[in-house]
Amino acid sequence: MLNMLRRIATEKKAAADLYRAIVRRSREPVFYSGLGVPDTFDGRFDLAVLHTWMVLEALRQAEMNDLAERLIQEVFAGFEYGLRDQGAGDMGIGRRIKAMTSALFGRIQSYRAAADEKALAEALVRNLYRDAPNSEEHALAVARYIGDARKAVAGSALAEGAAEFGPLPHPLKATI
Repeated sequence: MLNMLRRIATEKKAAADLYRAIVRRSREPVFYSGLGVPDTFDGRFDLAVLHTWMVLEALRQAEMNDLAERLIQEVFAGFEYGLRDQGAGDMGIGRRIKAMTSALFGRIQSYRAAADEKALAEALVRNLYRDAPNSEEHALAVARYIGDARKAVAGSALAEGAAEFGPLPHPLKATI
């Protein structure tokens, strides 16, 4: 019984650390100032979802399903906190979390289905850039970053809560 409680406590801490790493990387200014991601609630949400997907995929590949579930719980707790911070009341939280849940899993499915860098860039145009005009070049730069970041995440000590995403992407000269 004590071993199970220790394992659960260790997983909760690791999931919280993974979530903090996701949020930290998602808030890097280069995504907003150099790669045209809108610096809005939706833009920040979409970047967090993108980085969450990369970590969840690495956990899935490593067959760390319990930790993946705990990470998803942390992500939703973060969503709720963000909504409350924006002033959402108890009556609207459930509806908004439901919409965010649908968006999270829809984007994960879209990114997972992307067979190559070009398909991933197309998914990013739809989801991260929300079909903004002239976002293709930015989306392709982010898709290239994702390829390298996924390798770095897969090599991270995920069970200990470490998610390394590797180097930041290079900003493009022109933004949207």
